[in-house]
Amino acid sequence: MTDPSTPPTDPPDPVLERLRLIATEVDDPPELVFDAARAALLTRQLDAELAELVMDSAVDELAAVRDGGDDVRLLSFEASMVSMELQVSESGEARVLHGLVRGHGGEVVVESATQTQPITVDPHGWFSVELPPGAVRMHLNDETGAAVTTSWVSI
Repeated sequence: MTDPSTPPTDPPDPVLERLRLIATEVDDPPELVFDAARAALLTRQLDAELAELVMDSAVDELAAVRDGGDDVRLLSFEASMVSMELQVSESGEARVLHGLVRGHGGEVVVESATQTQPITVDPHGWFSVELPPGAVRMHLNDETGAAVTTSWVSI
């Protein structure tokens, strides 16, 4: 008689087991995936408020029409007290990121899988940085001590 409190278990499927073995031996994830995962875990700020991505011209057709072209990408992030507008353009192999912080000034730390770069926000809320293509996020540390972090985006 079977115990009704334990779910039934099927015997392992030999074909699926063989496919799992082949996948782990032949098709490991690229090292970049492991590097990005390590960077995301090592640099997380649990006490920072998350700024939500509210607009991305790469997926928002109306924003692409307003922008007038596809050579510049516009991103908007919002948190309770701060918003951040980003303009990303290509410059050869690099990406140039121009940002405007509204709400509080301070310092923006631009973070990628390979580097962390602090940038001072000017008195009008502007900052600019050149980066390699890849996943990035921004941390804003304002004068009041509040911390805001954007989600990761690929530029």
